[in-house]
Amino acid sequence: MTRNQTELETPSFRNNITFFVFGFCTYILVSVKFVIAEDVLADSVYPTTVVFTCGMGPWFLTTLIFPYFINKVSYSIRVLFIAIFGTGGLLLISLCGVLAVKLLGVCFTSLSCGMSAVTFIPLTAFYRESTVKAYTAGTGCGLCFGTFYYAVLTSWACVSSETTLLTEVCAPVLLLTFYAFFLRKKQPKPTAGEAVTSPLLPVAQDKTHPPLLCNDKLMAIRQTLRYVLPFYIGVLSQFVILQSVVTTMAFPNDLFHPRDLYQFYVFAFVLGNFISRSYRVILSLFRNGSTLLIRPTWILSMCLVAVLIFLSVCSWYRSPQSAWMVGGVLLGVGLLAGLLYTSTFTVVGEDEPPSVKEFCRAFTTVASVSGALTAGFLGLFLEHVFLHHCTSVEKHNQYCYTRIVGKFNTTVKCDWGK
Repeated sequence: MTRNQTELETPSFRNNITFFVFGFCTYILVSVKFVIAEDVLADSVYPTTVVFTCGMGPWFLTTLIFPYFINKVSYSIRVLFIAIFGTGGLLLISLCGVLAVKLLGVCFTSLSCGMSAVTFIPLTAFYRESTVKAYTAGTGCGLCFGTFYYAVLTSWACVSSETTLLTEVCAPVLLLTFYAFFLRKKQPKPTAGEAVTSPLLPVAQDKTHPPLLCNDKLMAIRQTLRYVLPFYIGVLSQFVILQSVVTTMAFPNDLFHPRDLYQFYVFAFVLGNFISRSYRVILSLFRNGSTLLIRPTWILSMCLVAVLIFLSVCSWYRSPQSAWMVGGVLLGVGLLAGLLYTSTFTVVGEDEPPSVKEFCRAFTTVASVSGALTAGFLGLFLEHVFLHHCTSVEKHNQYCYTRIVGKFNTTVKCDWGK
């Protein structure tokens, strides 16, 4: 038996695949709040960030509260609720015609994603570090696949958005299946310093790593802040760009209709995100040991702030009028955002015992979601400002919004009402 064959049969490889699926399925649900935003709000004057805020509010509350009693709830119960809320949210968005009910469905998927974030990222603390790479690669793949899948089926294949979302119900079911049947309870015999645990039991039952005391958690928070603050700023910047700035950047001379242009923008962003979240896995296939990692994460955050300022100026002055330029910049935004995500969750708590590392990574998810939620609230004001200015200087007001005026989920080439 060759070395590669042996590696493929180890529990370590099996766990890596399972964590990849966890990230993949979770971020298919995350992609929902991006791709459906303009379709849900079609033929309305509500800001795009209404959908986005509904998609981040429950997530924020979950990540803010849950880490402090994370060891009181077994992983089995958490994963079950993740699947229930994820499935229920997609069904509400797909099957109900009332906007308020659709937004409730977005809230349910948000709650599912929030529980996933504070479950699977901390769970990597009890497995080999390769599971972090696998999970982050899965998140990038899931975000990219979910966005591309929705855009292709609704814009090119003329499948209704409701039907498209119904097919995505399999994602939370697949997540639950992999957790129940594929994740190994124990790793192979660990090397020095590595821990083993059973994720099917409450973490509190781990005798080797007892639950952290309040003082231990406060100390861990202080040590984590140097990564949490840049992470918060970077996430805030990227989502203001995606949900408040480029939503007002449609142009008359482009090949894309405004509604399809938004799908193009989102796909450019998630493609960059996918590349940068997966690069460590790709590099690890060709070189042993450590891979490229950007530890001063504040540099990435400042780059995202600079891009936010640049695109805001472009939107305000309506120049240059090129969707391809905006898409190229958004590809770069996705690259920076993915690097920030991967680097942050890799370096947070990396030299700490598994129980401390678990808490630090769970706490860091608060920065991600609070940054996105802040961007949502800020966008309620900013998008209105950019839209009002655009309508005062642009002759064709329909190019001031990447949204179609018509029924829910209508594209230019597709009309399912006929």
